[in-house]
Amino acid sequence: MDSCRAGRFILSIVLTALLLGGSSTAQAQSAAAGKQLTVERIFSQPSLSGSPLEGMEWKADGKRLSYLRPSATSGKTELWEMDAASGEQRRLIDAEKLAALRS
Repeated sequence: MDSCRAGRFILSIVLTALLLGGSSTAQAQSAAAGKQLTVERIFSQPSLSGSPLEGMEWKADGKRLSYLRPSATSGKTELWEMDAASGEQRRLIDAEKLAALRS
């Protein structure tokens, strides 16, 4: 794997972790400080695995990542995009429009 591809791979892992976790590493470490992971916590809600993202794909310019995720209100799939430099996320296509395009 060349260095450019390796860098993009690492960046995609970091972005995925941020997307799934919904918070920064510093916030997660701060929240977890002093708390031990127990068997009860592993099997309780909310799930520690987060919600999986589908369809992750880098844009041709290498600066943005698009992905599918469930809507916060309906749970139906929406198309989102994240700017790799800023971490800013924005919805590109809402659930209803995406469902219409798929049918």
